[in-house]
Amino acid sequence: MKTKASNMSKKGFFDYLKQQAGEGIHFIYCAHCKVDADYIGDRLERHLPSCEYRITKQKLLEENYSF
Repeated sequence: MKTKASNMSKKGFFDYLKQQAGEGIHFIYCAHCKVDADYIGDRLERHLPSCEYRITKQKLLEENYSF
């Protein structure tokens, strides 16, 4: 029996808004910076530096993990 624990153990940044390029096209990209989701994977630094999602996440990380 499979559990949801395997999905919950994934680490990285998968929660960005994604869009599909047209009907029947299997190209999915970040809705903010338009970079290919396959290229981005779970890596925040693979979003464009001007990406709204990346900027928001970086600020959040800096606030939560500043010493």
